[in-house]
Amino acid sequence: MIKKSLTVFFFSCLLLSTVNAQWTNEGAFPDTTVKGGTHGIAVDPDGKVWVSSYYQDVPWVVAEGDTVMTAGILVFNADGTEADFSPITHFLIDGGFTVDTLDGACRGLEADENGNIVYVQSGPNTARKINYQTGEQMASHLTTEHGSSPTGAGISDDGTIFIGPVVGGAGTAIAMYDTDLNYLGNAVDGPQNISRVLEVSPDGNTIYWHVFTGPINTVVYQRADEFSSYDSVGVILEGLSVESSEWNPATGNLWVSNDVRGPDSTKTHLTWYEV
Repeated sequence: MIKKSLTVFFFSCLLLSTVNAQWTNEGAFPDTTVKGGTHGIAVDPDGKVWVSSYYQDVPWVVAEGDTVMTAGILVFNADGTEADFSPITHFLIDGGFTVDTLDGACRGLEADENGNIVYVQSGPNTARKINYQTGEQMASHLTTEHGSSPTGAGISDDGTIFIGPVVGGAGTAIAMYDTDLNYLGNAVDGPQNISRVLEVSPDGNTIYWHVFTGPINTVVYQRADEFSSYDSVGVILEGLSVESSEWNPATGNLWVSNDVRGPDSTKTHLTWYEV
């Protein structure tokens, strides 16, 4: 039954991915001055756009004449103006006596089931949950369980957070965390090759592991229900070099990117495909 379902899904992927939806270029958001090594982008329920770079390129003025660079988070309102609490460069914790600085490299941003933002960074490997209305840190966790530099997060509708290893193999895992970033266990042990991002179905029972090197494809891990284990049930999107993906909340379809490294000659460079 699983193989049959996967075959139908794979055929649907082939069919839909050949249809290149026509997007209209409406210009740079918020303007052409905002650019850099973007590694995370998310939209919250208020329509605010959250962006963060892999590079430490946002200054934090610690004191007069003393500035450090951080991988800060820029937050823009839907009209392109910057939110009151942007940029986010650090958090005051423990009653304001301790400073928690965004001193790593962003690996991804994702809105959770309540619209709050899950920010994942490397160096040190950390996941943080940020209140989308105030910009305040709600939870943080030093993520060592995935065994490598982290991918961006995938989040199911019940709030379970999935984070994988950029470099997979022995000793690594796609790890699961609850909505407060407490470690729950491993979904998949030893996913192979290198990935930038993973995606999770809304019910949390299917993981799409986008393989960026080696046999470039997307490995599908599936379980029957929340009480069952995940098994690899096959691959889809063979030949697409996927570095970013996102569910379309209006249609339920998945958008995936492709770049020049993808060996599928029928797919073009810097193009998004709807699956």
